[in-house]
Amino acid sequence: MLKVFYIISLAIFVFISLIFRDLNQQEILINYFFSEVLVETAWLVIASFLSGLVLCSIFIGIEILKIKRKLKLQIQSEKKISREFNDFKRDRDADKDTSRL
Repeated sequence: MLKVFYIISLAIFVFISLIFRDLNQQEILINYFFSEVLVETAWLVIASFLSGLVLCSIFIGIEILKIKRKLKLQIQSEKKISREFNDFKRDRDADKDTSRL
């Protein structure tokens, strides 16, 4: 169901982008320090959208990696504490068994 939503969203985005490109055919002059570039408005908007998407993906990816690392450390800590607790229970049970004799 989620894949269908993504496909429909992508189709709507492409459709709106094509309409935007047809309606905005004028060119914009971008003046750098060393040169000038003549770019259509639609391509400029698409480039800015894609660059924003890439930058957001990079920053979100970094945060996801940090969270995964923290989760891995917490799981290791939980396993260590669980082993220590089981060792404690085993030692306690062994002490109870020897005190009964």
